[in-house]
Amino acid sequence: MLWRALNQLGRLHLRTGQGAKAREFFENAKAQAQAARSAVGESRALANLAGLKGAAGEYGEAEGGFLAARELARKAGDRLDEARLDYNLGRLYLAQGRQPDALKQLEAAHALALTLGWREGIAMAAQALDGVKAAGAKGR
Repeated sequence: MLWRALNQLGRLHLRTGQGAKAREFFENAKAQAQAARSAVGESRALANLAGLKGAAGEYGEAEGGFLAARELARKAGDRLDEARLDYNLGRLYLAQGRQPDALKQLEAAHALALTLGWREGIAMAAQALDGVKAAGAKGR
């Protein structure tokens, strides 16, 4: 499970502001996960790469990465990552001003988090949903 360590190193580099180095680790994690035939590992590496792209304003590539990661998480039966990816997609859509799409994804994340009993996910999605709804009310 080398992909797991590479992903963790990538996240550490990301936290210290070393995006280019983080990207290298995430790309290597993806390759190792593919070699190990780990859909979970590939999903997590793709999600990290998508997050980097979203932060850089590369929204189309980020969306594609999150969608591919979510599909892999579903295939692997990783429901928690599926909920995380729904949340990440919702936040990405918010950044793009795509409120209806954001609302749909955040509601899906919230519902799945409730089903799983994932408290952090419930709180994050509820907070984001409140923000979307408040923004919608201001726009009327």
